[in-house]
Amino acid sequence: MVTRIFLVLAIAAGAAGFYLTHTQLADKLAEMKTARETAEANQQAAVAEKDKVKAQLAETETKLAETTKERDQAQGDLKVAQETIEKEKQTTEGVRGELAKSKAETVKVRAENKEYDTLKKDLKLTAADIRKAVADLKTKTKDLEISKKEKEILARNNAKLSAEISSIKTPYASVPLPAGLKGKIIAVDPKWSFVVLDIGEKQGALKNGEMLIVRNDNLIGKVRIESVAADRCIANILPFWKKDDAIEGDAVVY
Repeated sequence: MVTRIFLVLAIAAGAAGFYLTHTQLADKLAEMKTARETAEANQQAAVAEKDKVKAQLAETETKLAETTKERDQAQGDLKVAQETIEKEKQTTEGVRGELAKSKAETVKVRAENKEYDTLKKDLKLTAADIRKAVADLKTKTKDLEISKKEKEILARNNAKLSAEISSIKTPYASVPLPAGLKGKIIAVDPKWSFVVLDIGEKQGALKNGEMLIVRNDNLIGKVRIESVAADRCIANILPFWKKDDAIEGDAVVY
């Protein structure tokens, strides 16, 4: 009987303990569920806030890009405006310069006309007389230029004839050349020891004339003119004067 009583009490105590444990577990599970739901809600709120901040950042970047574009456009417009103003300024200065030049020329022409009128009045000449005098002056000037050229040709021919006579009388004598005559070597034949010079009869070169070869103020050698054309001549290199090989571009002086 006693054993049965203890058994009943044990069963009752176990049931009470189970009920208590089950109740506490249920409360704990409910608490954990509430905490989880709270955490999920907080996480969702954080994600929503993050998305909101991200959207705001994207909007800010878009506005910044638009502002930057507008700034660049404004700077470009400003540069174009400045260049336009500078061009207009230069154009204005150019027009002012031309205007000043035109005014100066006008003043000059007026002074010349005044001088012309004074001269005409003093000399008692008509406009036709002055035009005739100008025409006569041009004709005489032209005749003088022709005469000068003829004298130059005669002088060259005379020098050429004198050189030929001198070479006949004294074949190995050097012929005088015009003072200050100079030129340069444009071709060299080292095999036959002759050079081609860029001066000829027009410049005063004469057969048997001798000239020095110079390079950088240094004497290279000496040549003797063998044949002469209008603007070219051929000269032999004199061996006893040779200090170095002549090359194209070397100067020749008398």
